[in-house]
Amino acid sequence: YDMGLEIVAEGVESAVQVAWLLERGVHYAQGWYYAKPMTAATLATWLSKAHAPRQAVSLATT
Repeated sequence: YDMGLEIVAEGVESAVQVAWLLERGVHYAQGWYYAKPMTAATLATWLSKAHAPRQAVSLATT
């Protein structure tokens, strides 16, 4: 893991998976656990709400 790279997990579907990834030092994740697939119009609305300030979901526990 110590190559100066950040790890992104794709396809995360449950809190159990998030916990497993955190234990292994994964930095970011995406998948159905965070949001289901959506149209561009729905995404624009979704982002304009509480999700806009962050660009990625960080799993880091800093």
